[in-house]
Amino acid sequence: MAGFKSNPLPAANGTRLVIFVTILALASLQTSAFSSGIGWQRRQVCPLNEPSQKQFFAVPSGRLPRRFFLYVDPNNSNPIPRTAPEMEEKKGRSVAEGSIPCAASDPLCKGTTPTPLGTKQVTEAKRRRRSKSAVKKKSYLHAVNSPEEYESEVLGSVDDDTIVIVRFHAPYCKACKMIAFAYDRFAQKTVASINPDNLYGVKFVDVEILDKNDYPDLDIPATPYSMIYHPTSSGLQVVEEGPIARRQFSKFKKTLNFYRKGMCDMPEEFFTNPHYMFEDENLIL
Repeated sequence: MAGFKSNPLPAANGTRLVIFVTILALASLQTSAFSSGIGWQRRQVCPLNEPSQKQFFAVPSGRLPRRFFLYVDPNNSNPIPRTAPEMEEKKGRSVAEGSIPCAASDPLCKGTTPTPLGTKQVTEAKRRRRSKSAVKKKSYLHAVNSPEEYESEVLGSVDDDTIVIVRFHAPYCKACKMIAFAYDRFAQKTVASINPDNLYGVKFVDVEILDKNDYPDLDIPATPYSMIYHPTSSGLQVVEEGPIARRQFSKFKKTLNFYRKGMCDMPEEFFTNPHYMFEDENLIL
């Protein structure tokens, strides 16, 4: 344009401008990086009143370093990394206290009493003891844990007017757990009830079976399973047996009620209509 002259900047001033612009760009990038949380931030691990007053640098967001483990401080919701030596020290304290099992070859077990590692036989023995102690609290159930006890509880010392009900169950059986409450309630009510129409009393025997070889002579196909022993002239004999899962439990109760009243011949409706209502019968489990 007329009246205006463009004076070019000296070469030195142009270089200074480029350097200044570059410094400003680097400063803005560093500020945005720290504001976005990429940089390392110092965080206190424990409160000041704790015995261990250590401080660590928090790990940036993303993948943790190779030798770090997350530790959640109860007074702080943010997870705090723990190093491998700290984890080894914690494991050593747990071993010394006996809260975790330790092999004799582990160097952490030096100077301590190793806790024996669990085996299948030990686990099954503990499971049987827990089950036996739990069943003992129920006076209306007679617990059996061996074939010898089965002979004495079921076939021996039984009156002529007593029907014996044997239930076979396993601790890992889901169907057994589903029917356990209804079965226990039914057994308790049956033992406590006094009905002049019933000719026979009932004794409930509980058998925990973990393997087919536990009671090979009985040939139990699955759990939960039940057998009804009825007194005869030649002793107790099995008159009914079958599964007592949730769908078959109503039929099991009906069958037992008929035998208690001395009725061995059941009506036709019992086999054709499973929801036929009988006296003293409740289909709601």
